[in-house]
Amino acid sequence: MNEKGFTRFICWDKQPLSKVINTEAVSVDKHIFLATHAPFNSITYVKSPRQIQDTSETQLLEEMFQRGHNNEHTFIVMQGIPGTGKSHLIRWLKEQYIVENQETGGNDVILLIERANSSLRQTLTQIINSGLFDSERFANQVKKLESATQQLSDESLSDTILNNLQVATREVDVPAPRRIKGKVEKFLLDYFIRQELKKDGAAIERIRLFLSGKSDSIGLADNEFPKFNAEDFEFSINVLRSIRDEGGHRDAKDLAETLNHRVEKRQELAEYLNQLIPFAIERTTALSANDLKQMFYDLRRELKQQGKNLVLFIEDISVFTGLDAGLVDVLVTQHTGESGNEYCRLTSVVGVTDAYFKDSFPDNIKQRVTHHLTLNVGAGQKQSQLLNNPQAVADLVARYLNALRLNQQELEEWVRIGARPEELPNACRACQHRATCHAAFGISVLEDSNNERLQVGLYPFNKQSLWTLYER
Repeated sequence: MNEKGFTRFICWDKQPLSKVINTEAVSVDKHIFLATHAPFNSITYVKSPRQIQDTSETQLLEEMFQRGHNNEHTFIVMQGIPGTGKSHLIRWLKEQYIVENQETGGNDVILLIERANSSLRQTLTQIINSGLFDSERFANQVKKLESATQQLSDESLSDTILNNLQVATREVDVPAPRRIKGKVEKFLLDYFIRQELKKDGAAIERIRLFLSGKSDSIGLADNEFPKFNAEDFEFSINVLRSIRDEGGHRDAKDLAETLNHRVEKRQELAEYLNQLIPFAIERTTALSANDLKQMFYDLRRELKQQGKNLVLFIEDISVFTGLDAGLVDVLVTQHTGESGNEYCRLTSVVGVTDAYFKDSFPDNIKQRVTHHLTLNVGAGQKQSQLLNNPQAVADLVARYLNALRLNQQELEEWVRIGARPEELPNACRACQHRATCHAAFGISVLEDSNNERLQVGLYPFNKQSLWTLYER
C-alpha cells in the first residue's frame, strides 16, 4: 500500500455537509436520518401499564404495535432535557411505524407535528397542510386556523399581545399579588412601559418572535415558551424618570416605583403575567384551546366512521402553549366507554421538557398517561443517556462520517429496499487505505452485515479526540 498516498486524504463529500450535519432531526432527509440514527437502548420507564424489561427503541415500537393490535388507547409522554434525543427518537418511531403499518396492511392514519422552529404559527400551518382536514366538514375550522396564522404574522402583533394581556387582568380569575392587584392593568397601558416590554430581547418581543416563527434569534436553550422574568421589569433610571414625569396613570407610576425597589415584586409580577399568556394568545389568534380540541375530536369521529385509527407524533408540545390544554384533552380521551365510543383509537407519542412536565401537566393528566418515559441518564441528572461514554460518541460520529462518505443515491436506494440497519452501505469497504486508516485512527462497529461486522473508520478523528471534543 502506498503510505504516502494517504497524506491529507479526503474521503468525504463536502456538498451534502449541511444536509447531513443538521441539529433538527425532523428536518433531515429520510435517507440521511436513518443512516445516521444511533439506536436508543436505555430508555427509562417511569410509568408503564406492565413491566418492560427490554428498554430498547425496538421494544417501545413493538409495545405501540401490540397495544394497537389489542385496540388499546396509548398516550406516551417522552420526557428529557434538550439534547437527549427526544426529537430523533420520535421521528424514528414515526418512520418505522409507517413501514410496519404499510407492510401489515394497517389502517392507521399517521401525523407528525414538528416543532417547526418553535413557532405556533408554523405549527398551525403544518396541521392545515397535513391533508387530514381537507374535507368539507372541517372547512370552518381550517378557516379559523388560517386566520390565526395571519394574525401571528401581523406587524402589530406586539401591541395586540400587550392589549390582550391587559384585558386578561380583568377577565382571568388568577389571584394577583399584593401591591400589584388593581395597578397592573394601568401599568400595561403606560406608553413607556410598553416600549420597554417591546424592545429587542424584552418579554413581549420574545413572545412575538416565538409565535410568528422567528424564534431562532431568541436563543431558547430549553425549547420552552418564552415567558416574563423578573429582569423584564428592571427599568433604567431614565425610563423610571420618564414614567414618573411623563407617564399616564398614577397606578402605573406607583407600581413601577415598587418594582424598582423590590426585586421579589418583579418576580411576582412575572409569575402573575405568565399565567395570563394563554388567554392573551387565544384572544390574539381568535383561536381557543377548545377550537383545537373540537377539531381533533371531529377528526377522530370521522376516522372512526372510516374504520381507521389515528397515530400522533408530537415533537414538542410546548409549541402549542396557549392552546395546549385543548390538545392534551384529546390525547387523554379514550375510544371506549359511553363518552368515548364515537372516537377512533388514538396512539400518541409526545415530547416534553422536564420543566413543561413539572409545571404544565396537572396531576390528573399525569395519571392518565399510559407510558411515561425519560431519556435522561437518571432522575434529576442533566445528562443524556445517548452519549454518556467515549464509545457511544464514537459510534454516533461514525454514522455521520459514513453518511458523508457515501454517494447520496446509495443511501436513497438503501431506504427504498427497506433501510435494514444490517444492510447499511459502508463507504470504508471499498477504500484502498482501509487497513492503514483503521489501524491508525480506530473504528466503530455498528451492525452485523451478512455475518461481517460493519466497521466504519473514525478518520480524521479517533475515539479519544472525539470524547475530548464532546466533553468540552
